[in-house]
Amino acid sequence: MSRPLRLFSFFIVATLLTACAGTHRVVSAAPPPPPAPGAIVIDSEYVAIVQSMALRRGVDVHWVNPPVKRVAAKQ
Repeated sequence: MSRPLRLFSFFIVATLLTACAGTHRVVSAAPPPPPAPGAIVIDSEYVAIVQSMALRRGVDVHWVNPPVKRVAAKQ
């Protein structure tokens, strides 16, 4: 392989690798604070149960009004 062709191949590979290096998703945001007592939040446990049942049956679920629950106040 001639030197110019080898050099050109190196630059092509280097360009492709640097393009892939910039596709990482940065996860540096702090987690959201917990909901206040008495707040209304989406019932994620129920949603997960329904989604897993739908996945097993091959059904797509699109929540128009997702189920909600009230966060209990700590005593």
